[in-house]
Amino acid sequence: MIQLRKFNQAGIEAFEDALQHIGAGQDADISALLTDPALTEALSAEPVVEVRPFKDRFDAAQYFYTLLLPFEKALGDIERDKGLWAWLAAAWIDMLAPKDEAGSRKLRARPRWVPAVDDYKAYYRHLLAGPYRIYRAHHDDPSRAMVVLNTAVEQPGEVVEQLASRQEVITSPPLMSAITTLYYRETTGKLKSGAAGKGGGSARRLIDVIQQFDLTWDVYGLDPPEFLALLPAEFDRFKQP
Repeated sequence: MIQLRKFNQAGIEAFEDALQHIGAGQDADISALLTDPALTEALSAEPVVEVRPFKDRFDAAQYFYTLLLPFEKALGDIERDKGLWAWLAAAWIDMLAPKDEAGSRKLRARPRWVPAVDDYKAYYRHLLAGPYRIYRAHHDDPSRAMVVLNTAVEQPGEVVEQLASRQEVITSPPLMSAITTLYYRETTGKLKSGAAGKGGGSARRLIDVIQQFDLTWDVYGLDPPEFLALLPAEFDRFKQP
């Protein structure tokens, strides 16, 4: 267990510099940044953070929602706290991007580590803040968002890529409930085959259909059964129990 902390501006810059070194194949001591008093601010007096593996994005989102709930008043807009989420990503780097046999890490896009708080179309890519934001938006019933919370934290996948970047989609309770019913199989805890990709009835196609529907109906306010009934035949295979 460790204290909950956040990076200050110098800490964010130090973390970004470390990421750049790692991306260039060089070594960087991320752990040294986590408790440096010149780079971080302590949020808890006692150790409250358990750096542990997560089963999936739902597990991670639930953990951070519970962890951060007591700090909401002190932190204010948690979702937009770049220093907090960058620090948490740094704390979990060994699980989100473990070293391979050669000692290298696959970091991929920078917004996965330092959230793009001013761009909601990129914010969802942060490996920890992304699922947290979705869980928080549906905290009264997070199961309705399982379609974008069931995958591995370090590998969100194509369906998350298609849906989570659409703020109006990801924050609509009835629409997310319908989409989860369409693509998520509760008995296996996984997405139905064909939900990802570019084929008929896929999540990519669903976005096109939603945009078309939005010209005629209040698509974000439709009851889930009403929305599903409107979908064209290419989606029928996903409606099967």
